Amino acid sequence: MELLPLIIYSTILIIGLIATTFGLFGTLIIFLCGLIISISTSFEIIGLQQLILLGSLYIIGEVSEFLLAYFGTRKFGATKASAWSAIAGAIFGTVIGSLIPGIGILIGSFIGLFLGAFLMELFLKKDIILSLKAGTGSILGRTASVFVKLAIAIGMCVIILMSIV
Repeated sequence: MELLPLIIYSTILIIGLIATTFGLFGTLIIFLCGLIISISTSFEIIGLQQLILLGSLYIIGEVSEFLLAYFGTRKFGATKASAWSAIAGAIFGTVIGSLIPGIGILIGSFIGLFLGAFLMELFLKKDIILSLKAGTGSILGRTASVFVKLAIAIGMCVIILMSIV
């Protein structure tokens, strides 16, 4: 592969990794980079099997993000409704956080996640200690999901880089 495309693709992969750490769609960026390489080289550099693997890793990363937040909330004694409210809060917080440049999305998702679990648990059980535990569980689950998703993103980058080098 020529040097210029290699630099461009490597830059896109780095952007994907950075985006992943901030809770953005970094794995999607990395997958799309692999897709572009595949299509632009007629599947010679990244074949269909590797592309399917990259797509599968992308889906696993996205699903694990929500599942870990859900199960983290449940592990700390929250109701199912509170766990789902945590996820809804994270989505809402991400949207609101996107209005703040920089790390607003990450902060918004964490605050929304915590408040979603905390407020629903407080509404259902009327116990502030249990509500705080539910909110804390959601934060711990979300934190775990960031690390899992980052590991997946790194794996995706390795697959792509090994193919193009």
